[in-house]
Amino acid sequence: MISKEAFEEKFKTMPWKRRQVLEAVVGGNTDQEIRDKVLNVYDISTVRKHISKIYKDFDIEANGFNCRCELVEIVNTYKPELVADQVLNECGLSPRPRATQEIYIERQPLEARCDQEIVKPGALIRIKAAKLMGKTLLSHKIIAHSEKQGYAQVYLNMNELPLNNLDSFLQSFCVRVADNLGL
Repeated sequence: MISKEAFEEKFKTMPWKRRQVLEAVVGGNTDQEIRDKVLNVYDISTVRKHISKIYKDFDIEANGFNCRCELVEIVNTYKPELVADQVLNECGLSPRPRATQEIYIERQPLEARCDQEIVKPGALIRIKAAKLMGKTLLSHKIIAHSEKQGYAQVYLNMNELPLNNLDSFLQSFCVRVADNLGL
């Protein structure tokens, strides 16, 4: 994934029409809607050419629908206000908390310790706090730090795993993690 500085530079210097197409794509518009409402052109291939240039701008290898989700992930990381929740769901991404992002208070020794611990093998971090204390934002920051270190992330709903038998739980857990990592 590109850095925040590179994203902001490319976003700022992007041609106006291309930026409109980008905002329409992450806003949940179909190619036909972009053709009719944003570009006002006849040929759908014009839309796809703009999208292809956007992929190139953000160093995304064009290989079908997955690259659209990669684009959504990048925009959601640096400009989450542009991304529609419906698009996040289609790409299997969790919505980032938007309203509280600007008012998050860093707790430096705690965050630094979490960043150190998450890269250790078998790390488990328990985050416990009262309501609206920034648990979700802290977990997003920890995940972002681990991604910068080259680790992959997997979101699991533990309620979907069988908890009555340790063997079946471990087998299901390993299968889900392997599937989500594409192994």
